[in-house]
Amino acid sequence: MSQIYNGLDNTYNLLTKLCHQNKPVIVSSTGNFMFIEFTSDYSYQGKGFNANYSTIPTSKC
Repeated sequence: MSQIYNGLDNTYNLLTKLCHQNKPVIVSSTGNFMFIEFTSDYSYQGKGFNANYSTIPTSKC
């Protein structure tokens, strides 16, 4: 299972939980950081996970 948080660690707001997800999922943060916590109990064997990210330019003041 993977849990994705909206900040530097798992004390920030949880954005989503993913488990055995085969379809691409888009997750957006409100800031500059996202924390991914991956947990395995060895009951399911798979290839792990793949993550890609992109940034959205912000206007400069």
